[in-house]
Amino acid sequence: MSPSAHRHFLTFALAVCLFALGPGCQDMRSPDVDEDPADDDDSASVETGDDDDDDDDDDDDDGGDDGPSSPCADNEAPLIVLESVADGQPSGQPVSVQAQVTDADGIQSVSLYYRPSAASTFSFTFMMAPDPEQPDQYVANVPPGIVLNPGVDYYLRSVEAGACAEESWSPVDAPASWHHFATDGAPPGDDDDDSADDDDSADDDDSA
Repeated sequence: MSPSAHRHFLTFALAVCLFALGPGCQDMRSPDVDEDPADDDDSASVETGDDDDDDDDDDDDDGGDDGPSSPCADNEAPLIVLESVADGQPSGQPVSVQAQVTDADGIQSVSLYYRPSAASTFSFTFMMAPDPEQPDQYVANVPPGIVLNPGVDYYLRSVEAGACAEESWSPVDAPASWHHFATDGAPPGDDDDDSADDDDSADDDDSA
């Protein structure tokens, strides 16, 4: 029998003795029983220490298993350097668009999006790098049927070849905004006004 159980039993027996025999009942407590509460305190402190150790282990488990950081966290998107198309392009003729596109992981694709300024939606074609000696130089043509008065809106999109498949755009906020060139049939002085109207209506054009 544990000391605690033994103590409780003797206390109960003493209570019965006092009830039956009165004050003459002898103290039945055993001198072998240590009622010093320090024993219980020591036991409690050990249990508390174990709990603390368990908590520490849990904290270590929670804080030490974050896993590796994303491999794409520091990855950079392709860099697009566009050669802007000059105004005054002849209507009904194809117009070449060129850009230098680079990325440390290589380039998966470069796309040219275009539309006549009066249109509401963009079409696209893939840009190619035809010169092996200049693999970063991409080119595509705006078809002649798109090159209409008063001009053409266009933008570029590039996707890297790496696993992260980062994208970049030119301009950077495309397709909310775009580049523009005027054709030779555009009335003098109207280019800036038309471009400004297109920029103002960019937020309303969800079909890009």
